[in-house]
Amino acid sequence: MAEVTFTVEASDLKAEDPPIQVGSASVTINILSETDNLIRLDPRILIRIPEEEPLNTVLTTVVAYDPENNNQPLRDYRKVASTDPNNYFIVDQETGNIRLNTRMDYEDPVTRQRSFQLEAFTEPPNPRSAMATIIVIAEDINDHSPVFSREVRS
Repeated sequence: MAEVTFTVEASDLKAEDPPIQVGSASVTINILSETDNLIRLDPRILIRIPEEEPLNTVLTTVVAYDPENNNQPLRDYRKVASTDPNNYFIVDQETGNIRLNTRMDYEDPVTRQRSFQLEAFTEPPNPRSAMATIIVIAEDINDHSPVFSREVRS
């Protein structure tokens, strides 16, 4: 990225109070080259799972691509810890696998839907990053055995 800075000066030549009124401002322009491309990562990823999914189940694999490196997939994924303080999910830093770390239950309003932020990074020496919001929704399944209120005879 290149940067150009210059000063712009404006004068009011028809000002009624001499001397002429003058104002100036410094302007900075950042010039991106064609190769300064953004990381390709879906900013919002929605995952639907059946409630009671077993712990450690891989819910999805997030993949981000770097256009400056022949669209190669990135190999550095990190959960923003503050967005998942109860550690409902585990993110594999190298593969982007998202695993379930806490049971989700449709009937429990706390665990019915959870979300967190995930960040993908390019490699050093000049790492860039992109952020995605991961939303996980537990869908209702029939997890209760039927109960008959009275004896049924045929």
